Amino acid sequence: MLSKKIIIPLIALAAFGLALFGLDQVYAQTAGTNKSSALVQMIAQKFGLDQGQVQSVFDQYRQDQRNQMQQKRQQNLEDSLSQALKDGKINETQKQAILARFGELKTNNDPNNFKNMAPDQRKEAFANRQNDLKTWAQSQGIDPTVLSGLLGMHRPGMWGKGQASPKP
Repeated sequence: MLSKKIIIPLIALAAFGLALFGLDQVYAQTAGTNKSSALVQMIAQKFGLDQGQVQSVFDQYRQDQRNQMQQKRQQNLEDSLSQALKDGKINETQKQAILARFGELKTNNDPNNFKNMAPDQRKEAFANRQNDLKTWAQSQGIDPTVLSGLLGMHRPGMWGKGQASPKP
């Protein structure tokens, strides 16, 4: 049986991967749709503008914000990996492998896949992704606890009430 020292960081890594590559977009698209469309309608009526053009401005703004967040996350990942390399926690090959892996996840992840899933299906898909990441990390000789530390998985409260975050 796998120890908690391996499983917990893998769960954190999977959660980070999902957040990093688009689940926030699914939420933004579903939760914000009614509110933004009502606001778009109000602005268009108030200022006598074409609702389609106002919606277009809102959509462009939302996309720009997503792009900026993705760029910031990518830069944070690269900075963390560079520091880990400098500290001797990973080697250059592992750094490049991690960057390539997250690039693949980003390219192959369609956040809309999760949008129409039942909770049990999402849970199963999440578990499958965790297993894939675990297998991948092991194949690269990357210690999952180091990897989770690199990705900022030790924020207070992230593990739930009364649970301390694991140490790398």
